[in-house]
Amino acid sequence: MGRGIILLNTHTTVAQLSALVLARRGLRLETVGDNRMKLDLMSLDDRRESTITDPDLSYQQMFLAQLQHAKRELAGGGIVQFAADGLCGTGGMGMDLFGRQRVVRTGFAEVADVTGAAVVPLLVSMTPGGLVTLRFFPVLTKPEQSEPRPRRVRMLLEQYFERYRSVWQQSLGDLNWNHLRKFLAMPRQAGD
Repeated sequence: MGRGIILLNTHTTVAQLSALVLARRGLRLETVGDNRMKLDLMSLDDRRESTITDPDLSYQQMFLAQLQHAKRELAGGGIVQFAADGLCGTGGMGMDLFGRQRVVRTGFAEVADVTGAAVVPLLVSMTPGGLVTLRFFPVLTKPEQSEPRPRRVRMLLEQYFERYRSVWQQSLGDLNWNHLRKFLAMPRQAGD
């Protein structure tokens, strides 16, 4: 098998539908994050046994278990979906988003660095007529192995964040409103 693919989703109002659309196309997709309700709503119960959603685990324990599962899936050539703009979690790097500090989660970049998986940014949106569209962006450039690991992770984050910033500019209406509300509540950085 190959190195696998990380689909790097953004929290849009219809982002969860990527799993359903890809499943209907015959692709098996694992998602890192709390997706118990999403699996039920999309009638993807057959994925429940391969997706770690144990309600007895804390969020942090579940996330760590999912990262280990993601590494195994990618090593076997699988597809794993991450959302680096998630609001849950403890780790991440702060980056400027229109004068406010936005934390970007590092999990996808760390897993990509360890597994060699290709990272493909993805934007899921809905047309006014109700058609769900998945827009796949070019694969992020893999940093050279000669770079120190923290620098390689940061380079992947910066590439993602450049795409994320353009999504905010071009597709603001598609973004998750809870994310917009929390963004507007963030303090402005000095000098803005």
